Amino acid sequence: MKAYWILFLFIIPSICVHPQAKFAKDITFSEVMFNPSSANSEFVEIYNLSETDTIDLSNFKIKYQSSSPDTILSAGKGTLLPPRTYGIIFESDYDFSSGIYSGIISASAIILRIHDNAFGSSGMSNTADRTLYLQNSHNDTIDVYTYSANNAVGISDEKIILNKDNTALNWTNSTKINGTPGSSYQAIPEGNALEISEINISPLMPVQGEEFTYSFTIKNRARYKTGPLKIEIYKDLNFDSLGSSNENLLTFTTSALNPGDSVIVEKRLSDIADGIFQLLVVASCKMEEDSLSFRKVVKFQVRPVPLQYNAIVINEIMYAPASDEPEWVEIYNRSERVINLKKWKFSDNSSSVVITNKDQIISPGEYVVLCRDTSIVECFQIFGKLITFSMPTLNNSGDKVALRDSTGVTIDSLIYFPSWGGSNGSSLERVDISQPTTIPLNWKTSLSSKKATPWQINSVTQKDYDLAVKEVCILPNRPLIGDSIDVNIKIVNEGKKDAKEASIQLFLSEAGSKERRTISEFTNIILRSCDSAIFYQTKACCLEKDILLYVKVVFPLDEDTTNNSLEYIVTPGYKESAIQINELMYSPEGNEPEWFEIINTSKDIINLKNWSFSTLSSKIKYKLSANDLLILPGKYKIVTKDSSIAGYYPGNTLDLIAMSFKALSNSSDEIVLYDSWGNAVDSLKFRSSWGGKKGRSLERFSLKAPTCDSTNWTTSIDKMHATPCQDNSATDLQYYFRNSVVVNEIMYEPSAGNCEFIELFNSSNDQVDLANWQIITKNGGGNIIANAHKVLSKGEYFVVASDSNLIRNYSYLAESQFSSLTGYSPFNLHNTEDMVEIKDAFGNIIDSVLYSSKWHNKNILERKDKSLERVNPYLSSNAPSNWSTSVSSENATPGKVNSIYVLNQKADKKFSILPNPFSPDNDGHEDFTIINYNLDQNVTSVRIKIFDSRGRLVRILYSQVSGSHGSIIFDGLDDHGNPLGIGIYILLLEELGTDSITLETIKSVVVVARKL
Repeated sequence: MKAYWILFLFIIPSICVHPQAKFAKDITFSEVMFNPSSANSEFVEIYNLSETDTIDLSNFKIKYQSSSPDTILSAGKGTLLPPRTYGIIFESDYDFSSGIYSGIISASAIILRIHDNAFGSSGMSNTADRTLYLQNSHNDTIDVYTYSANNAVGISDEKIILNKDNTALNWTNSTKINGTPGSSYQAIPEGNALEISEINISPLMPVQGEEFTYSFTIKNRARYKTGPLKIEIYKDLNFDSLGSSNENLLTFTTSALNPGDSVIVEKRLSDIADGIFQLLVVASCKMEEDSLSFRKVVKFQVRPVPLQYNAIVINEIMYAPASDEPEWVEIYNRSERVINLKKWKFSDNSSSVVITNKDQIISPGEYVVLCRDTSIVECFQIFGKLITFSMPTLNNSGDKVALRDSTGVTIDSLIYFPSWGGSNGSSLERVDISQPTTIPLNWKTSLSSKKATPWQINSVTQKDYDLAVKEVCILPNRPLIGDSIDVNIKIVNEGKKDAKEASIQLFLSEAGSKERRTISEFTNIILRSCDSAIFYQTKACCLEKDILLYVKVVFPLDEDTTNNSLEYIVTPGYKESAIQINELMYSPEGNEPEWFEIINTSKDIINLKNWSFSTLSSKIKYKLSANDLLILPGKYKIVTKDSSIAGYYPGNTLDLIAMSFKALSNSSDEIVLYDSWGNAVDSLKFRSSWGGKKGRSLERFSLKAPTCDSTNWTTSIDKMHATPCQDNSATDLQYYFRNSVVVNEIMYEPSAGNCEFIELFNSSNDQVDLANWQIITKNGGGNIIANAHKVLSKGEYFVVASDSNLIRNYSYLAESQFSSLTGYSPFNLHNTEDMVEIKDAFGNIIDSVLYSSKWHNKNILERKDKSLERVNPYLSSNAPSNWSTSVSSENATPGKVNSIYVLNQKADKKFSILPNPFSPDNDGHEDFTIINYNLDQNVTSVRIKIFDSRGRLVRILYSQVSGSHGSIIFDGLDDHGNPLGIGIYILLLEELGTDSITLETIKSVVVVARKL
């Protein structure tokens, strides 16, 4: 017992020493004015929370932030603070009699001051948050408050609920200028006040149809006790925050609340639809003197039941439509749920767009097409729902597309590439909705005849029932006009199930006609899944013109009718060369385009639709026309690079096919013409050596001769350099016999001021047209003699020279009526030996001379700038004896009779020598004599010897096989090339048989004479 008394003695003194300590904790900050509207007017308000005890504030202190504490002093009414009473503490220099708070402070409040003229060192800050501390007389901190410096001038910080809660949630800005010193918070009536805290939802985003919890706290913020509380909970359907009877979910009551007390309400709710949900809570109570109520609203998202990935799939994409079609995407509901697309989003690689803000239902198994606008209706018949919105543009090179639900969850997505399919106006279709979206093999180009299947089962998707016309073939596969054709029809069952009681109908109509007639029908067809069958119709028709075959499968259960029919146009071909290449401009000059001419050589009107041509240089086919293009019998068409060709032939009416094609090679190339079946109808493989260079066309001689025969082509001789859509100028040219024109003179070694030339002579009995004739030399190649008609009369000369020096050296040529001049590149004739050939326009060799420098007269030492002349143009071109050096004073005789010419005066005798005597003195007069013989044998050997008057052999003139007749020229020289002296010589002709036995001998005298 003694121990207890001792303890009691220790405790009692402790309590008596600090009589205010147990009550100091009831003092709290209630208002702070740190930004007053007048100087020296800052204040701090405190409140005694005790219901019964008065607290003496003597030696209590206010500490501002880090400054030294300021002692609280009486301002005239003492320092005792009664229960439930405010105390207002001012700075010592505040005007207590007429300051700005005069008349505002409640008479019940206690006015106090601090011993200093400012809180802290220089007053409270109104720009930065600061902390106030309330200390008792023992320097214990009994309350702390940090104000927020965001107030306007004259606005204080006020405590909302008078308790020890100094958190920011229990303080607010005063609603009155200069605050409410000595009074309570203005937002709280003096009577009862209710507050509903934030309504909490758990889970935060409930799922449609599932139960969720909502909870809130109702608090009495008033000073007095409330009556029983009525709680009403509403589903605010119209979002007006009022609550109506049809929106009420629950109504109940709670017991009364004491001041500062609260009650927690927690309820459960279920079976709500997805979308935005607004919950309204109303708390009210009735008092004798008033009715109080408080409302609280919470709005939250109710998520739909989560969809499985691929519940809705992207089923078809039109990302590269034809120019007049829009882009679109088809989606498909493969789930068993009705799904609302409201607030769903569609995105590509760069943007995401809401599909619709309205309710848009997609039922199980339903298709919906997403498109930018309604122009899709102009391309496809609408079978289902169409949603238009600002759909992102899809990239033709590949893009990422995704479908997200209203909560942002990805339901389907893929990255497509052109290699998957779906380009050039056809859609990209999904093969199987049960297979992953991202597998490339699960996507293919639409097989539909319409190139897409919006609102329908995809053409590449296997159906339960699906018969397809796979192929229509004809035999022969490339028929000609007049052929009878057989038709083969291949049908495939692409469905998962067997097909029964199907039928096939085959119709025929003439091209351009809408009338169809039935050819045949196959009925009661049974075809197993994935099997095929071929149906034959022999001699379906005889072709006279283009026809259209139409095949149709009739199968009532078919789920894809887009492949139930097939059209097949049969265009009969034409026999080879029905259309022929007739003229070609492969080397135009200036800006003239390349072109070639075709002609219809048949008796029929031919449609060139889908005809084409190729060239060797390009190795690709160019289609002449994708539409009907008729060419009448005997008429021309010009295939040209552009229509500017018309300006080069103003007098011609041209029928043009203008198109782009690769330039033809100027050295050699080939043009092949194909009909609509791809048969080669005509081909021309030409070389520049055929003609047609330097702005002149290459023309065909005859349409009956082969196209690829080089002799059937020549350079145009028309004055316009070509004859497009007119008869070829070359058709007037004629064939000529050999030696009808001969080489009569050759200048192969001219001096520096002269030029090479070759003289031609018309040795025939008629006119000769030299148009497109050529001179061919071994070193100089081929040169055209005349690009236009050049008629050479009988016995007339024509000189071809390398340049105009010819006229300067032989001035008589300018006035001569027997000659003409053409300017070509040099012949480059060899000075020792060369071949000169003359060819007509058809390439026939008319004359050829293999000349030699040894043919010159050995007795004329200086031969430079002297021509080789022919003794007689009617005698052998390659007999050395028929050629010799010109003895003209001008060293050559171009365009006139050769200086060494000797007339061949054939006598009726068996043997003749004329002239006789002759004078081989190189004076240009009877320098040669011609020996003619006419023997009895058709084929024999002839040997001619010459002896002098003493019987000595001086020359073996001729010794070779010969016909029965011939002409030999004697130049008056011996076997060593020396001139024979004046005198009489014996000429002996021996006719030898095949066994060298002499059959006949003829002797005659020849006289060699010279000027004395």
